[in-house]
Amino acid sequence: MTTMSTTLLLASLIATSPAEDDLARVAAILHESDAKSEQGAAAIEAEIAALDAVPEVFTVLVAGEIPAHGDRAATPIGRATERALCRALAHSSHASVLTFLHSAADGAPDERVREAAIAVLAEAGRGEDVVFLTKLANPPLGEKRVSKGDRSAYREAYARIVERDPRALLSTRSAFDRAEPALIEPLVRAVGSADSEAALRALTGVLGRMPEGDTLLLTEAARVAGFLHPPFDLDVCERARTATKSQDPAVAVAATHLVSVLDDADAIPTLVYHLNHRHQSVRDKSLAALRSITGERISGDSRRWDAWYGAEMAWWETHSNEAFRALLHGEPGDISDQIMKLSRKRLFRHEIAKALLDVLKRDETDLVRLACSALGYLRSWEAVPTLVQSLNDPDSEIGDAALSALRAITGMKLGPDPREWNAALS
Repeated sequence: MTTMSTTLLLASLIATSPAEDDLARVAAILHESDAKSEQGAAAIEAEIAALDAVPEVFTVLVAGEIPAHGDRAATPIGRATERALCRALAHSSHASVLTFLHSAADGAPDERVREAAIAVLAEAGRGEDVVFLTKLANPPLGEKRVSKGDRSAYREAYARIVERDPRALLSTRSAFDRAEPALIEPLVRAVGSADSEAALRALTGVLGRMPEGDTLLLTEAARVAGFLHPPFDLDVCERARTATKSQDPAVAVAATHLVSVLDDADAIPTLVYHLNHRHQSVRDKSLAALRSITGERISGDSRRWDAWYGAEMAWWETHSNEAFRALLHGEPGDISDQIMKLSRKRLFRHEIAKALLDVLKRDETDLVRLACSALGYLRSWEAVPTLVQSLNDPDSEIGDAALSALRAITGMKLGPDPREWNAALS
């Protein structure tokens, strides 16, 4: 596409066509600098940004070439130059850039206009722009397919916006509702790329809105949850538990895997019930989840699990407060016995871990070491901050015990320096 035809195209889409003088200045800057070098790209970004020439820069992006200037012939802009131009637009008023893009993409825009607008949003878009981005990426009216390249560009742009502005995750539902089915996969992957609790809430927050996408949403949510640690947001857990009841066995299996990763003990009654599910895949995944959450190796007999769960809940209701009081006020021998007993109550490990932290404040080295060992066995992240502090204990035996517990809980094989742990955990 020539520069003139691009200018005419944009003039038909927006109120004013690019100014020839500014277009010439853009061309001069691009011919003089090489975006392939970091220094050259930075120079292009700074000089183009100073022009504040949104229509002219967009013209070049749509044309895909640097306009002829002086004795220099028109040349393809290349990926590095394209990104430098898009970054330059990020320095312009966000409102003016978005107003221009909306005008240029109004109606049924040319494919190159859509591609250029998506490239600009990848560098200049904010959280609230993901809905507009989705509108741009949707296939034209009457079409259902989206090319692999277009899906990739959409996913990259969406992910870059999320990385730059996590508030984009708050618009997940609006973007999801406007996305054609062909865009659901890249949208879900882009949201998940944040690998954060906010991403987990966003992914589970759209479950059921497009049922054919639920398996993907649950699988991506489980992947994200694997980078985080319990306890998790209650709403996230509730949505996952609800999804385990899906009539679609693929959705039920994916949801069951998610509740396992979430370490959601409140899902146990549902998981036990599903040991009698009509689909073998759901039965198998439910048993695996039960064993993962509880640490028990009971068979797939739902009656045995019901009995075990009933006994554990009865203990919690009638004996847990007494056990916790003994940790605080008992004699050393009684405290030692209670630590051993409590370490076997993995169903309540987060609550028990909090109670065991008080033992770490005691003067008896043997009790503190035993508490550290129990915390390592329970594998509750509730204990991590206090265990990191214990690495500084003047008693080397306590420091060693805290280090062993930290490695067991986190899976990290770091040394005894608390600064190293704080850096890794941050």
